Amino acid sequence: MVTITMARQLALALPGTEVYNHFGKPAFRANGRTFATLWEPEQRMMVKLSVIDQSVFSAFNPSVIYPVPNKWGLQGCTFLS
Repeated sequence: MVTITMARQLALALPGTEVYNHFGKPAFRANGRTFATLWEPEQRMMVKLSVIDQSVFSAFNPSVIYPVPNKWGLQGCTFLS
């Protein structure tokens, strides 16, 4: 299991990544594009995937990797719990 601290470290280890406040949540971007947001109280991370990647990874264990349950989920936003 990946902790919030480990998720933060992994995101920041990617080249050119910076952390910033996104509506009260720590978010990570590189090249001006956000690719992840930490949901610390909920102990999960939202990552942006392609819709195809989202469906493949969600198939492994939908209780751990699943689309965000709104219109953003239809665009590849995926929760990792």
